[in-house]
Amino acid sequence: MIFIQSKNEGFRRAGVAHTKAGKEFPADFFTADQMKRLKADPMLSVVMMPDPEKAPAPKPKPAPKPKPKPTPRPRAKGKK
Repeated sequence: MIFIQSKNEGFRRAGVAHTKAGKEFPADFFTADQMKRLKADPMLSVVMMPDPEKAPAPKPKPAPKPKPKPTPRPRAKGKK
């Protein structure tokens, strides 16, 4: 996955009008030459993101440990 954000709204490169908000593209959307030019363009921010379908599944979080039960305090002698 590729995320591209432009400094100017509607800035065009590689046949696409890029936005300030940015947009995600599939990893194979642009050719190798286009990617080289996109990454080199100072008007664009290009970030390669892991593909969610190919990314490893997140590890499950360990279950929280149970809180220890408070120990009862001994009663003072002479009091009921």
